[in-house]
Amino acid sequence: RDWMQFTGRTARQDRRGQYAVILDGSSSALQEIRRKGVMGEELVDALLTSMDEKKASVLDHYTNVVATSTIMQELSAKFWRLKGEGALTPAQVRSWIMLVDDHVDKTVNEIQSYWDSNIQPASASMVTASLGRRSMSSLGRQSISSLGRKSISGSA
Repeated sequence: RDWMQFTGRTARQDRRGQYAVILDGSSSALQEIRRKGVMGEELVDALLTSMDEKKASVLDHYTNVVATSTIMQELSAKFWRLKGEGALTPAQVRSWIMLVDDHVDKTVNEIQSYWDSNIQPASASMVTASLGRRSMSSLGRQSISSLGRKSISGSA
């Protein structure tokens, strides 16, 4: 979208049907594309595709960050409720602290599995609690993923 806006107004300099673009010849992205033998008008398309792929990778990363943050927030609320009720042992509290310290490197399923096996009190209904969290996390992942795909493809 930014590229279309740029070529539509800035680069054409009020002359419909033509535009000029100056690229930084020392940029690593441009150098990489030139090494592949791409030149001429295809150079801009290849550069844009390369940048779209990099942005997709960044969006994928943040999709996971949002999903893990969402489940950690849900589990944190549950942890503090259980702690306030006196339903947790010192070992479960230590396990929670370890999960908080290490959750960044874990997937949503790994976080949920760790909670279920190390922190979840035996008296709680694991099936009901687990299903609610997983569906919310999946919904968040789907929303973020579809947003990323729309941005990259250029459609609103």
